[in-house]
Amino acid sequence: MNETGAKLKQAREERGLSLDEVSQATRINKKFLQAIEEGKSVELPELYVHSFIKDYAEYIGIELTDSPTKSKPEQSSSGRISSTISSQVTTTNLPGSSAMKYPQILKPRRSHQFRILLLITFVVLLMFAALIYWKTMVKENPSVQEVKFSDVVNEWEKKETSDSVVSPFLSDSTDSNFALDSLVLEGAAVESVWVRIVIDGSEIKEQTLPPLGRIRCEGRQYFELSTDNARGIVLTFNGERIGILSQIKKPMWNVTISPGTLEKLQKMSSGKL
Repeated sequence: MNETGAKLKQAREERGLSLDEVSQATRINKKFLQAIEEGKSVELPELYVHSFIKDYAEYIGIELTDSPTKSKPEQSSSGRISSTISSQVTTTNLPGSSAMKYPQILKPRRSHQFRILLLITFVVLLMFAALIYWKTMVKENPSVQEVKFSDVVNEWEKKETSDSVVSPFLSDSTDSNFALDSLVLEGAAVESVWVRIVIDGSEIKEQTLPPLGRIRCEGRQYFELSTDNARGIVLTFNGERIGILSQIKKPMWNVTISPGTLEKLQKMSSGKL
């Protein structure tokens, strides 16, 4: 048995490796590895055989110390060239004791596929988290929606300057003698509606409500309500139903709602005023 092949085989067996494992790791045909270990002629150019021995030795932790000596080509009966190689090899990390420490032999890793799988998993988790966050935000803010009401605002500004749509018969009805501990105005939208409520002449609450959306305000004296759709919201004042302010869709501005105007508002809602 060739000395080089014998040492390669001995080192492989001491590491508990099979020829199949070495072949898979080095991508060298198993029959060539077996021929090298047994010192048989390999039907390949000498340069290839030398490269195979070098890769085999590096994988199992054996270091080549000398360049292989080339043997003269011999013509076989089949006319193919056979070559043999002899080289001296030394093993690395050989302590004097019987307990040898061999370099760790790493089996082929599929790191590229693993990274791609990890990236895909991360993207899926990120999309799932974004979807949950979006659903949570929509659930917590059901009244927040993108509504274009720039035309309504422009119309409101024109109406305010001319005072042509303000309800004067309601504005004069504010009763300053009412100073209850708490006045509550509630509204429930029956269709999309924009509302603006001034509380006691100072605090302003403005909101665009979707159908079935609700708004609630608390004050001490009175409220002033403006809306782009007087039929789009049902009002309740201190638990008493006012209803809608108009039977048709139209804007109304600065409608005073207080204990003194409650009866007039109820009549207006029922069409009796």
